[in-house]
Amino acid sequence: MRNDIQSTEFVRIISNIIDILKDTAHSAQTDFLVRLIDSFERRNFEKFIEDINGAELWGGSGSVWDVEMPDSMSRDRLDRSLIDLLKQMSNGNILGKRAKSVYKLLVK
Repeated sequence: MRNDIQSTEFVRIISNIIDILKDTAHSAQTDFLVRLIDSFERRNFEKFIEDINGAELWGGSGSVWDVEMPDSMSRDRLDRSLIDLLKQMSNGNILGKRAKSVYKLLVK
């Protein structure tokens, strides 16, 4: 069991990202995030860590962090939530290489 990632903050932050994406009709990304929460809640931390650091979240075109947003306000909301997630990942010692790269881009 990974005590360093048991914080319910992960679920809160990811749920917030889901709400932002639902408002902009990004169903594939939303479905991925729902599965991510499911892995966390089932305490399948190995899968959770693998997925939270994967290409579906931090990759290129079509990934959660790279989705097209309809306006700058939505983009800002998404970026703030992604930064919160990256900080939580860092606090839990699960921040992978790809996520670190995105963190450097988002936090200027």
